[in-house]
Amino acid sequence: MQHDDIDDLFVDLAKAAPAPSEALIDRVLADALREQPKPAPLAPPRTVGRWSQMVRRFGGVPTLAGVTAALVGLAVGYADPTTVDLLAGGLSSYSIGDADLFPAADFLVTEG
Repeated sequence: MQHDDIDDLFVDLAKAAPAPSEALIDRVLADALREQPKPAPLAPPRTVGRWSQMVRRFGGVPTLAGVTAALVGLAVGYADPTTVDLLAGGLSSYSIGDADLFPAADFLVTEG
């Protein structure tokens, strides 16, 4: 056989391909549906507490930790050294009456 004869044979076979019967298609589909996995039962919905909802609204624990660190850094940055020493545990040399927790907060509310 020549190369052209094989090509002609394949063309003839492709034209005369038998179509599957409807019964065969139905049996194959029934077998396929029987082999499909059964869906797992749905779990009951979890109730979420208020703190969890608040943390989710802020973007999760890492975001909330970053915001908290920024606020603490801002408070320590504006605090007087006496106040920082008081908060760090230097209570032995200061009484609570000596601590001025916002020593220069009035500059935040002045204009000009």
